[in-house]
Amino acid sequence: MKLVNLKVDRIKPSPFNPPVRTDRTNSKYKALRRSIKRVGILVPLSVTNDYTLIDGNRRLEIAKELNMQKVPTIVNSSESMARFDEYFVEANENTMPMSSAQELYRYLKGAKISNSTRKSIEHLKEIGGIRVLKQILKTGKSPVTFHIAVNQYKNYAKAHNNPSELQHVMYWMLNVGSPYKLKKAIGDYVPLSILLEAVKKRKPLKTTITI
Repeated sequence: MKLVNLKVDRIKPSPFNPPVRTDRTNSKYKALRRSIKRVGILVPLSVTNDYTLIDGNRRLEIAKELNMQKVPTIVNSSESMARFDEYFVEANENTMPMSSAQELYRYLKGAKISNSTRKSIEHLKEIGGIRVLKQILKTGKSPVTFHIAVNQYKNYAKAHNNPSELQHVMYWMLNVGSPYKLKKAIGDYVPLSILLEAVKKRKPLKTTITI
């Protein structure tokens, strides 16, 4: 590997980087922008041999925002091109760990994610297909939370893997309530008849939770 001052326009952003990680309204992004504006980029970006970004998505976006022409960059060995996403995941574990919501974005892009999150996502996919996964992604919530809520519902309502019934539950969580409200209602031992009616008729559940 070697350290160079690389032209910003030569760096290719990672295709698997969840957009939320470079959200300009995020407080951490704003703090990093202020720092870079004040003292410059102190930690070099990291790229593959063909200049695909491994680490430094926020730094790259800020460099573009501040009209910087060059940025300090570590160019990795030739094998990095084949293993770049593996490097990307490892690098970001040290700076901004990947949430399961971000892993859902990567799953939909065909990138590698953790086995535990994959199991949750694939169970949800069995219930509602890719369409449901895209809806969950739009909420910004964790697919693991939805998965846990579905399983709690199945246990409480003594439901089986009936696609139609579980699709009703997914619809309720996405459009009427939320996985948090469903889990709260079950935790409060809401009468089963009330829960089933709310899910089937797509009605709100009255709970003390405010999310």
